[in-house]
Amino acid sequence: MQGKGIMLFYLATIARLHVSTRWRAWLTPLSYAGRMALTNYVMQTVVTVIGVALIVDNTAALQLWQIVLYCIGVYSLQVLASRLWLSAHSHGPLEWLWRKGTYGFKASSKAETGKL
Repeated sequence: MQGKGIMLFYLATIARLHVSTRWRAWLTPLSYAGRMALTNYVMQTVVTVIGVALIVDNTAALQLWQIVLYCIGVYSLQVLASRLWLSAHSHGPLEWLWRKGTYGFKASSKAETGKL
């Protein structure tokens, strides 16, 4: 139950802060990672499984503050990489592949590219 309560607290706090124009500028970069959610999820999993397996022998020995710093660092890099990627492309690479698998590899229509 604690995990669900904390999740609801974070969700409510972020939603409440996003209403404020002062905080909106700080929260806007999170949208870049959100637009590439599938790509970021898969990459975070791959980086964590491979990276942690190569660097840390006993993950149970990690302190909570180390895990939090790792998560903040990885997510910050994902936000930056997502922003750079989305400045040149309309979708993330796995999102693009998902759309092509769903709609097929036919010629792009205006509705598919988002340019109505």
